[in-house]
Amino acid sequence: MKKLILINAILWAFMILLSAWLFKGDENYQYLFGALVIGAGLMNALIYGESRKEKARNCLK
Repeated sequence: MKKLILINAILWAFMILLSAWLFKGDENYQYLFGALVIGAGLMNALIYGESRKEKARNCLK
């Protein structure tokens, strides 16, 4: 599961950097950047939460 979190974080970082390059100078970039950062944080939190639940299920067996 740690590999999944790492790959997901790298993909989100790539998307943020790519959008920074493509949309530089755009007046609404700050909103796009905020949405991407919130999306990345939310996705990593959801994956981490599911991995904790999976560990708890495996410990009970």
